[in-house]
Amino acid sequence: MTQSKAYLVLFSMMLISVFSMGGIALPYPILAPLFIDYPASDFNQFAGMDRKLLLAFALSAYPLGALIGSAFIGALSDVYGRKFTLSASLALSGLSYVLSALALLWEWYLLFLLARFVTGIFSGNISIARAIAADLHPIIDKTRSFSWTYAAGYVGWFIGPLAGGYLMLLGAYSAFFVAAATLVLSSVLTLLLITETSVPSKRKGSFVKVLFSQNSLGLLRKSFMLKVFAIALVINLGLNAFYEFYPVWLVERFQFTSIDIGHYTALLTFCMVLASSLLLEFIRNRLGKIATISLSLVLAGLLMVSSAELNENQLIVYFVLMGILIALFNGLLPVFMSDRYEQFGQGKLMGLLTITFYLANALMAIIGGIISLLGAHWSLVVGGFILIFGAAFLLIFDRNNSFDEAKLKL
Repeated sequence: MTQSKAYLVLFSMMLISVFSMGGIALPYPILAPLFIDYPASDFNQFAGMDRKLLLAFALSAYPLGALIGSAFIGALSDVYGRKFTLSASLALSGLSYVLSALALLWEWYLLFLLARFVTGIFSGNISIARAIAADLHPIIDKTRSFSWTYAAGYVGWFIGPLAGGYLMLLGAYSAFFVAAATLVLSSVLTLLLITETSVPSKRKGSFVKVLFSQNSLGLLRKSFMLKVFAIALVINLGLNAFYEFYPVWLVERFQFTSIDIGHYTALLTFCMVLASSLLLEFIRNRLGKIATISLSLVLAGLLMVSSAELNENQLIVYFVLMGILIALFNGLLPVFMSDRYEQFGQGKLMGLLTITFYLANALMAIIGGIISLLGAHWSLVVGGFILIFGAAFLLIFDRNNSFDEAKLKL
């Protein structure tokens, strides 16, 4: 592949990332107010349960589905090709958003849980986008392709919550219909713009056989990959404590509306875009990957621990700094892992890392939901300590040569 062709693929992937992540992020500022701040209904008072617990279950359904999808969607792209697998999963994800919208219209809480679970299964395709970014190496530096792909995804997260906050005025279901449309559009754009970046396997076998034999979880048979999995899981537990519960914290502590949450989420993601596209390579070149990841984890953790003492006047600085720090460790961790273990297949590897994100998302939705009964800020405080522990975990394993490439020969 020529350099110009590689950059065309990268820019096309970035465009698709904007649409697909924007579609996923559209409902993001909606759920917390819908359960906590809206008038009582069959939906937010299902079975007489506490609203925060209903919200916790709703938050966990999506990552539980994505956890399953991530185990095989990235690996399937190694077998059937990135382009076909990505396009199909985007279209099916869009259709499941339609089901979510209908559940809200009909006020069927259990149907909403099912729809969010199914949406999550097909949203495991984020691992394919990362695999495409890795495939372009060495024509395009891997840090650059990853950071630009992440930056494009952050643009989607920037636009999506703003749109979701305002669409809430038309009814919560409207955001899900719009999300469905953007994901279907992303599926079409994938077919039109993306060039296949991998060589599909010629030995496919039946789909069921491929599903069970070629999946990311198979990597865990190797002991050193369990260490990779554990480190990524800890880091993502802390990250998801922030992602999932800062909207609840903003509603509970500052009485924010969906539009207010959308504005601060837009600020967060705007800073993530700038840091990922402009700062990531510069800081990595000065400090190195491990030092940058560890330092940004510690600083982000300390910020989260301070959440209990913040006032509204400090929120802008808080979200600016969190956006920069998240972009640094979130962008470099998959680069580090991809450089070390690319021989196992980028689809499988990115799928495994995506599994850790969604497993952490599901676990933190439940754990954080229970902790939030004491106050939403405590979920952030606990998440902050987890990020600090994750930094120490990474440094200890690296210092003890736990990621020693020589082990790959064993």
